[in-house]
Amino acid sequence: DPIRVEIWREGKRQTIDLKARITRMIEFQRRNHDTGPSFSIFAGLVFQPLDANLMETYAGRWAKLGRPELFYRYSYYLSGEIYRNTEIDVVLTRRLAAKVNLYAAPFENRVVQSVNGESIRSFRDFVKRVDTALSSEEYLILHFRGIPRPLVLRTADIRAADPAVLKQYGISAARNMKGRG
Repeated sequence: DPIRVEIWREGKRQTIDLKARITRMIEFQRRNHDTGPSFSIFAGLVFQPLDANLMETYAGRWAKLGRPELFYRYSYYLSGEIYRNTEIDVVLTRRLAAKVNLYAAPFENRVVQSVNGESIRSFRDFVKRVDTALSSEEYLILHFRGIPRPLVLRTADIRAADPAVLKQYGISAARNMKGRG
């Protein structure tokens, strides 16, 4: 439906119709009731896009942990011009305890900045870059915003550990890409 507005042009009052359309730029800030959450699990680490559903679920926890950067990046996406470099942030939301991720705890509840030196623009971009690294690199190097040192994992260790971690935690799929991101 068009939106009817009144304007002044050249000293005359005019009525015009503007075409209403949905913007995809901030779609991630709308709650999603149609599909399950997007996630990707590797090395026992659960990564998810920072969308409205994730914010609603984790906001209390993040507040207690003192993670203001998550609130800032979500809330100031437009006015802080975060959209210029990022479509949606990716967060390490959970560490499923396993030998392969023994030193990953400090990175939990943090925003991924890059994978093997490549900046992340979206959740799909993140998954693609991780898949590429797992199939062609010796190491997976994840940089997180606000943490100077990276998380470095051997890709051979990840590939070897993934089936056992998924089985141990009763997880049937390592990934869901049906949601946003």
